Amino acid sequence: MRFNSVLISSFLLVSVGLTDCRRTGRRSRPYSGVEWLTNVRSRNSSNWAGAELGIDNGAFYSVIGTFTIPEISSPSSSGVSAWVGIDGDGAGGTCGDRVLQAGVTIYGDPVNGHIEYDAWYEWFPANAVGFEISNFFSVGDVIGLVVGAPVNSTYGLAMIENRTKKQAAIANLSSTYALCGQTAEWIVEASLEDDEPFPNFSPVTFTDVRAYTIGGQTYGPQNATIINITNGSEYLTSASVSEDSVTIEHV
Repeated sequence: MRFNSVLISSFLLVSVGLTDCRRTGRRSRPYSGVEWLTNVRSRNSSNWAGAELGIDNGAFYSVIGTFTIPEISSPSSSGVSAWVGIDGDGAGGTCGDRVLQAGVTIYGDPVNGHIEYDAWYEWFPANAVGFEISNFFSVGDVIGLVVGAPVNSTYGLAMIENRTKKQAAIANLSSTYALCGQTAEWIVEASLEDDEPFPNFSPVTFTDVRAYTIGGQTYGPQNATIINITNGSEYLTSASVSEDSVTIEHV
C-alpha cells in the first residue's frame, strides 16, 4: 500500500522550494562509541532498532515510510515509537545528535489497561510536539510518515497520514538547530518509563521506504546500517532490510 501520491508530491515540492529559497538568500539517544559510516553494517543500541542510511555529502532533505500500527503488550506505561527521521547521533560532525523525526508512540495505560497512541514530530534537541489530530489510531491502521528539511536549513515540514481512516496532518517547523542531511532513519524506539521492561510488540515493517536528496537522487534502505536494541549481550529486536522495506521484530 503506497503513500498518497498527491500528498507526498506536494510535500516534496514544498521541500524543494524551501531549499531553493535558502540558496538565494524527547527522546533520541541512539548509540555511542561507534564510528559513523564504517564498514561495519550493524550496530547495537539501548533504545533504537531499524535502519540508518548514510551518505558522505550530507544531501538528504526528505525521508518517507509507511507502517502498520502494531500490537503491544500491556498494561505498562512503557511503549514503542515507530518513526522516520533525518540525522541523529550517528551523523557525527557538527550536527551531533540533532534529528528531525515524525512518528507514533504506542503505550499502555497501567491504570485502565488501555492502549494509548501519540502522534508527534520532533526537531531534537527541542521537545516533541503532538500533531493536531483526534481519534486517529487503532491497531492495524496504515500510517504514512514524511519529514523534510533543506540541508543546513532551520525550516522544515512533517506530515502524517492515516491511510485507513483517511486523515492527515501537516506541521510547518522551525528550529535553531540546522540539519546536515547525512543520515536517513526508519526506527522502532523503546520508550521506557520507570525502569519498566521493553514491551513486546508485533512486527513493524516500514514499506515504500525512500530518502530523497537535493541532487534529485532517490535511495532505498538496502545499503543501510542495521540497528538492534540490546540489553547487555541479549538481543531484544531483530531488524532487516530489503530493496524498499525495513522490518523490526521483537525477539
